[in-house]
Amino acid sequence: MPYQELGEDVRRVAAQVPGVRGTHRCWVRRHGFDYFVDLDILVDGDLTVREGHDLAHAVHERVRDELPLIAKVMVHVEPDDEYGRFALPGEAPPSA
Repeated sequence: MPYQELGEDVRRVAAQVPGVRGTHRCWVRRHGFDYFVDLDILVDGDLTVREGHDLAHAVHERVRDELPLIAKVMVHVEPDDEYGRFALPGEAPPSA
C-alpha cells in the first residue's frame, strides 16, 4: 500500500474519533512488514492533560483496530486555536 494512501486512511480514521477537530502532520514509515505512524491531531485547546491523553489513546486504538497494517501510532496532541494551527514552510495548512 502506498504511504500517501495509508496516511489518508489514518487521517480519515482519526477524524472519526469524537473530540478530534482535524489532523496536521502524518508521517508513515515502514520497517520490515510493519508500518509506523506519527500523527498530529487538533483538539480543543482547553482540554486537560488527562483529556488530551485519553483522546490520543482513543485515536491510537481506533487506528490500530481499523488499519491492522499499522504496528504503532504515535499521536501528538495540538491545540486547535491560533497557536496550534500552523504549517511549516512547504507544508499544506492543517486540515479542518
